[in-house]
Formats: sequence, C-alpha cells, structure tokens
Amino acid sequence: MPIILICLILIIIFMIYAPPRPLIVIMSKCYPDVLFYMRLPSNLKSIALTIDDFPNVNDLSISFRLLDILRLYNARCTFFTIGSHIGHYEDSPEIQRLFECLKADGHEVGNHGWRDEKAVCLSEDEFQGQIKNTQKIINTYVSCVNKWFRPGSGFFNRRMIRNCIDLDYRLV
Repeated sequence: MPIILICLILIIIFMIYAPPRPLIVIMSKCYPDVLFYMRLPSNLKSIALTIDDFPNVNDLSISFRLLDILRLYNARCTFFTIGSHIGHYEDSPEIQRLFECLKADGHEVGNHGWRDEKAVCLSEDEFQGQIKNTQKIINTYVSCVNKWFRPGSGFFNRRMIRNCIDLDYRLV
C-alpha cells in the first residue's frame, strides 16, 4: 500500500511540474484567459523561451552573461522580472544598461511580482500591489508592449485571473 501511495504522489508531482500536452489543452479550455500555449503554423519551428526571477539578485554579471549567450544564438526571450530584484540595483547604472540591452536585443519583459513567493497565497490587495509596484519599477527602465504576468510558483486561482484582467495583464 505505501508503494502505491508513493507512486500516486510522484505522478501528481510530475503532472504539476511537467504536465503532458492533453492536460495543457484541458487547462486552456477551463481557463481561456490564461495563456498556456500558442498555436503556430506547423512549418514554423519555434519555442517560447522564458526566464523567471530576473535579474539575478546576487550578481548582475550573470544576467549580462545570459544576454551574451542569447545574443550568440540570435535568440529572443521573455524575462519575468521580480520587482525587488530590480530595486536591489536601483541606484546602479548597470541596471539601466541591462534594460537597454534587453530592449536593443528585442527581448520582452514580463511581471513576476515584487518578491519570489507563492502569489496564490497573497491577499487581493497584496497581489495587486505587487503587480503595480513591479510594473512601476519596470517602467522606469523599459516600456512593455505586452503585459504578461507569471505568478510566483506558477499556481493561480480565478481571483488572480480576474485581477490580472482588471490590470490589463495576461496571466501566463
């Protein structure tokens, strides 16, 4: 019996962190306001590359090295930024240079909240405040054409979807 329970737990964990395509299709039908995937023409071979928790809060040079690698392969990315990570470097000219490089290289910037935490656990006021404060600090460096929001830990609920829509964001 314990082996069956362990197997079930492992299956659930796998489906949460590496969901199979049929589950993604079902989820996108249940939550049409959340972007799970985007259909592209079959002849177009592409992937959506996203990076969370940007910029690196411990060493900004890591973020620059990452941009160098993407530039080497002519790759574009959506960087989901954490407001407090940007704020950590607020007085540094390097953060301005980082965002100038993002813009010059054609990357997108998304909102990942103010802190690296489970957004689903936040109150409605905290959730909205985090999105607004993060967007405010992003806007000091770059303007965003698309307003993407990725919740911390990836979990969301209907209240978060509604709040994102109210704030003109698309939850991804």
